[in-house]
Amino acid sequence: MVGVRVAVIACDVLKDEVMYTASSFSGVWADVFWLEHMVHDRPSLLREKVQRYIDMLSAYDCTVLAAGRCSNGSLGVRAGSVPLVFPAVDDCVAILLGSRYAYEQEMQREPGTYYLTRSWIRSGDNPMRVYRRYRSKYGSDTALWVARELVKNYKRVVLIDTGAYPVGCCRRYAKAVARFMGARYEEKKSSLELLRRLFAVASGTEGAPDVCRLEPGEVISEVHFTGAEGPVGC
Repeated sequence: MVGVRVAVIACDVLKDEVMYTASSFSGVWADVFWLEHMVHDRPSLLREKVQRYIDMLSAYDCTVLAAGRCSNGSLGVRAGSVPLVFPAVDDCVAILLGSRYAYEQEMQREPGTYYLTRSWIRSGDNPMRVYRRYRSKYGSDTALWVARELVKNYKRVVLIDTGAYPVGCCRRYAKAVARFMGARYEEKKSSLELLRRLFAVASGTEGAPDVCRLEPGEVISEVHFTGAEGPVGC
């Protein structure tokens, strides 16, 4: 029996985790459409790309936006002809840590933290990549200064173990990033609970904390992230 047809629009730094959750969640048949990590630096472009996807994905039962608020890039996005489900979190790190609460706890404990996962290493940027990109154009000294200046406030590098794959495959690279930054290296076990909640709400099986569901035509706004009643079901 075919389950709920879900279109997932997701940041590509969540690729491992989204694919793992989508393939293991019973009752959901999902297609995934990826957003390049670089569009997060341009909120208006992010909003435009998300809206374009939503407007063309009318053949599904529900659309899931697997991305955070991302510098207000999701604000103003309008649900299309089907419901829109999204996490009420500031950025993708909260999704990788499993909840908004876990993210807030880490931010209070040590805000100067640079997070990595396998997909983040593959798709996102990091200071080592910045250095290599600038070295051929500006020379080693300038490239090194630029790369380290970008992360000068980070004191800790955390490799997140979401359970979607063995983290040993990227531990060496993550440690190299930490050494390059002169930062402390740690690993943190997390869960895919927030992603699981997105699929649960999309399939109609349950409501969930940190997850909003908009009806067709409704718009993502500030209240979905900061409303006094909180993000439960919005």
